[in-house]
Amino acid sequence: MRVKFDLSIPLELDPYETSVVEIKGTALDYHEDNEIEIAEMSLYTVDYAAINSSQKRDFLQIMDAMSNSLMEISNIFYDDWGLKNSITGHDPTFNSSLLHVEKIHVLKEFRGCGVGRAMFDRAMRIFGKSHGIVTIKPYPLQTSSKKSDDFSDLPADFAQGQKKVESIYKRWGFKKFKGYQYFYLDTYDWFERNSIPLDLKISNDNERSDALLKRVGPAQLVEID
Repeated sequence: MRVKFDLSIPLELDPYETSVVEIKGTALDYHEDNEIEIAEMSLYTVDYAAINSSQKRDFLQIMDAMSNSLMEISNIFYDDWGLKNSITGHDPTFNSSLLHVEKIHVLKEFRGCGVGRAMFDRAMRIFGKSHGIVTIKPYPLQTSSKKSDDFSDLPADFAQGQKKVESIYKRWGFKKFKGYQYFYLDTYDWFERNSIPLDLKISNDNERSDALLKRVGPAQLVEID
């Protein structure tokens, strides 16, 4: 399986502002000598410190402009001083920037093979260490169509499907934020458990992932095999 990530500055932001970066991931595999797309994911990186140091717009304004989920996250996980103490443990050095997983979609015939987990692990290896937490909202809709209004795969028993998705993310290291549907994980803990080197090189310019995110421009590509 081959995974590639396209990075871009969202249209809602100034093209030279990199406080929020949108990431589109694609997993490809060979089937009968043809390379096909078997999964996709979308993420946002949010540099909390960069937003707070800017005089243009505040954190809530930027999050609200991006997506409903990011606005929800800003209200659930953040207060006036950054990430809530229930997450940071009152640690003033805790990195308040986040990596939000907006969507993970795997074609029906490739589910249950670890494709989604492999994509997530690779995204963490490249982008995770520059952020304090990763957030995700489990939802049991993994359509085999790219149409956002196609609900053909929605489980007949929604509650059972919800529990299944939540159990998957718990195995990945996420835990539920009490009182809300969102899950999160501490990136430091994740790297400790997964023993992944923090100096992983990426193929497009051999720079560390944090340097890439500081300089990222529209439509840059990170690709790993």
